[in-house]
Amino acid sequence: MYVQILSIMGFGNYLKQLRVQQGLKLNELANKSGIDSSLISRIELDKRQATELQVKKFALALGYSEATLLTHWYASKIVNEIGYSKAALESLLVAQEMIQQIQESIPEYGMSLKEKLEEWFDHTLLVAQDDPMREHLLELGR
Repeated sequence: MYVQILSIMGFGNYLKQLRVQQGLKLNELANKSGIDSSLISRIELDKRQATELQVKKFALALGYSEATLLTHWYASKIVNEIGYSKAALESLLVAQEMIQQIQESIPEYGMSLKEKLEEWFDHTLLVAQDDPMREHLLELGR
């Protein structure tokens, strides 16, 4: 039962659904992604975990959001690692709190792109304070 549940939820099944929705055969995805078709087959059957680089190649080949595909890949990896018990779910909530605390402790994490550019400009001699290009770049960062 455990393997069957993971197969339904796994990244491989998700990848196969995307491929089928686009009307691609396995060998067509292999050609577009540069990943061997037998490896793709094992990934789709959840017999093998894709690497992060492979997931990025799949996203590019499928014209799909890299961030969304990576999110599903990470989620599948987490479920495979910790399971689906009540304790696993509670662990995810604790992990979420830990991640938020870490992010809050990193000053740069909460900064806008404009703030990051200003800080970078202040610490480099590449763009002078009175350079019109500075304002243009900062405007792009808003």
